[in-house]
Amino acid sequence: MYCPSCRTEYREGFTRCSDCGVELVNDLPLEQEPEYVDLVTIYKGNSNSAAVTSARLTSLGIESWIKDEGIQCVFPNLGPAEVQVCMQDKELTLQALGTTTTGAESLDEETV
Repeated sequence: MYCPSCRTEYREGFTRCSDCGVELVNDLPLEQEPEYVDLVTIYKGNSNSAAVTSARLTSLGIESWIKDEGIQCVFPNLGPAEVQVCMQDKELTLQALGTTTTGAESLDEETV
């Protein structure tokens, strides 16, 4: 018996997951492959401006990522911070930010 939510295995006789409270099942469904998306860099610059840009996008409902965010804190001299969005959100993002460039540098057309 397995919990379909947390995937914990239970021995026979149990009917509910003690953690999730979900009804147990005999077999777990197959795990789905992760969905990969193409990203485009919309900003390159200092890490503080990257954080502000990312927060602004989040407030507008646009999902964004700061490339190597954790590493930039440990090794700040690695180069400029990059804010990335899904390729399909590129035009919406540039309109929302009111720009056709990435601020510090020109728009990187390559997907990562």
